[in-house]
Amino acid sequence: GVRRAMPNSQPRSVTYSNPLGSTLCQLSEAVYLAERPFYPRLPGMQGTDVASKASIVKLRDGGLFVHSPVELDASLKEELASLGPVKHIVSPNSEHVKFAQTWIDAFPDATAYAAPGLRERFPDIRWHREIGEEDELPEALASEFDVAWIEPERAPFKLLGDRPFFSEIVFCHRPSRALFVTDL
Repeated sequence: GVRRAMPNSQPRSVTYSNPLGSTLCQLSEAVYLAERPFYPRLPGMQGTDVASKASIVKLRDGGLFVHSPVELDASLKEELASLGPVKHIVSPNSEHVKFAQTWIDAFPDATAYAAPGLRERFPDIRWHREIGEEDELPEALASEFDVAWIEPERAPFKLLGDRPFFSEIVFCHRPSRALFVTDL
């Protein structure tokens, strides 16, 4: 699909991490994208703009599914409210937890999901449940998504020598045929 800025999207600076300069853009009828810098200024990287993207899906029940939350500001919160209530927030791997608690606090009625092992690794983040190989999805998600947990022992590569690459939860939204992957 082609990225389109939402009609009422608040203008933002056009940057590497936000090439349309929009708060939220629409990829298809039900899939949206919020693009923000993950680390606006990395030490020693001369101001390199490292991008992160949150995928948002409008579910059949009208609720929103948020995969890999990005920095949440007032304009993004306002645009999300115009689409529907945030009901599901997913932190799909250990690299995408930076903004999780902000979203959990901002949307207290939403269920927050963590990849296996994140609750132990980041005890200050108050996720409600894990999604993994043994965990069943709630019906609102199971009716629209297929999910796969890529655990570190099964990943086909290693990071930094013998250390296993982190695990990740991958989602496929059946109605839109969109695949949600972060770093895998």
